Amino acid sequence: MNELTLEPNVSKENLMEKNNKPGFRDLLKFIALSFILSFVLGFILGVFQIHLKFPQIFAYGMAFFNAFTTIILLDYFMCRKYNNTVNDGFNLKPVNNNVNIILVVAGIILAIVGMAINIYLASVQTSQGGGDIEQLPIFSMINTNIYLFLIFILISPFYEEVLYRGLIYDVLIKKINPFWTILFSGILFSLAHFGQTNTFSIFYLMFMGVVFGIARYKTGSTKASILFHYYYNITVGLGTFISVKILPMFIWILLN
Repeated sequence: MNELTLEPNVSKENLMEKNNKPGFRDLLKFIALSFILSFVLGFILGVFQIHLKFPQIFAYGMAFFNAFTTIILLDYFMCRKYNNTVNDGFNLKPVNNNVNIILVVAGIILAIVGMAINIYLASVQTSQGGGDIEQLPIFSMINTNIYLFLIFILISPFYEEVLYRGLIYDVLIKKINPFWTILFSGILFSLAHFGQTNTFSIFYLMFMGVVFGIARYKTGSTKASILFHYYYNITVGLGTFISVKILPMFIWILLN
């Protein structure tokens, strides 16, 4: 049996690790399948929305379906296709307690800073007659669509990180250096939210995508960026819920 011919300074273990990771073609196939499935479901839900007079079915259906199909496709291209376990395919290496504490603190601080700036900009716009704080996407979501709000809190951090700091990161890191890999994955992350939020949030999400990417790079684990993303989203979610649901009721009780 012939011995594997290795490139200089490339061990057999590294070659095996390289060969059980998705490549650029896998990423293109993932994007194509995601687009086709979303288009088909969007058409079906659009028909149901028109005939059933249920305006929210489109938003609910697309949100749940996109989350479900993204996880299924990621599982195929990162795990099943290369006979990887979920931990190996998604690169869910353990994160030690010290790193976890840093992620918690950073997630809370960055979420509070982002919310404060967003609310300030919205208040300035409102004072100029150009908007309403309650129309901020996250406030609007919790007021009108609690199910989408729960997806934002509980589901999106996992599949978004496995996609952007998992699949996309793994493909890009083979072609370009870590700096550009982290930056491009952050830009793609923010562009994916285009149309769902305001202009400031798009740039802040790009910044957050870069920070999540740094966590992925420094720890070598997608689990770190997933946890970081969860802590960020949970802080935003709790802050929004308190601002919209709890604080007004508390103020009303005090004034009455």
